[in-house]
Amino acid sequence: VNNTSNVNEVLPAYSRDLAFRCTVRDNNEEIGAAVWEDMSFKVTNTAGPFRVISPNHSTIAWNVGDYREVAWDVANTDNALVNRQRVNIRLSTDGGYTYPITLLTDAPNTGSAFVTVPDAVTGEARIRVEAANSIFFDISNNSFNILPAAAPTYTLNMGPLYQQLCLPATAEVTFNSGSILGYDSLVTLSVVSQLPEQTLAAFTEATILPGDQTTLQLDFTAVAEAAHDAGLEIYGYTTQASFLLNCGILNLLERRGPQESPDYIRAARAVQRLTAPHEMGELFKVLAIGRHCASAAAGFERGDRLHAL
Repeated sequence: VNNTSNVNEVLPAYSRDLAFRCTVRDNNEEIGAAVWEDMSFKVTNTAGPFRVISPNHSTIAWNVGDYREVAWDVANTDNALVNRQRVNIRLSTDGGYTYPITLLTDAPNTGSAFVTVPDAVTGEARIRVEAANSIFFDISNNSFNILPAAAPTYTLNMGPLYQQLCLPATAEVTFNSGSILGYDSLVTLSVVSQLPEQTLAAFTEATILPGDQTTLQLDFTAVAEAAHDAGLEIYGYTTQASFLLNCGILNLLERRGPQESPDYIRAARAVQRLTAPHEMGELFKVLAIGRHCASAAAGFERGDRLHAL
């Protein structure tokens, strides 16, 4: 918290295995007892240090209700070895000793995310960015200010940010609104980004008051139905991961040279992102559509989900 450390707290800057044991003893003078828990993990010199970039200075001031960017140095922690693709962002109001407020969960580990500043006025705010489902994190080097809202406004948070679907399916995203300084005007929601063709989008309530909740429903089943309506045949349907593996992406990776070479490591990282279930592997689907095709479509030998359509 005070940006100092002693030699016992410094982690190695080279690759090695680490093992720790935490031992707890009771204070019973007649019959003492102890329990312990072991923990081990690997350190790699291909990644790190993972650091918060902003907010990181005492001159920074946020206002309640603002939409602010949190930035951090990914430092290669999304590579094939560390493989941390998601982060959580938490807020401290006591100078970094506790982090009771969660601003964002499962945000992509890309080095930048936007958060809504909560109603937590303090002069001792710090941000903590932590790898989701892992052990490493970093916090702001200095405390910064969260000031009262400058004007009445509303807040809007949504989730989940990412979902894995197996078509036909409908995705649902929940929107929670809030009021700042008594803001009570109606808020109208709409989808302005381009969606995949034939995708249907609808809010349960498109106009809400601050404090209300609504749900956005995204229906992807119409994509396959549109193909049928156009007189086309569907020859295969699978995940991006299955399609790429069936097409021999691992064989192509082996041709990139020794596994310790920079070229191979970069390619392996890309393959990991394309095929990992928690990344693009399950998120994206491949649909083979055509007419009067005599041979089977390539890439659907294993993992074909045509029966699910």
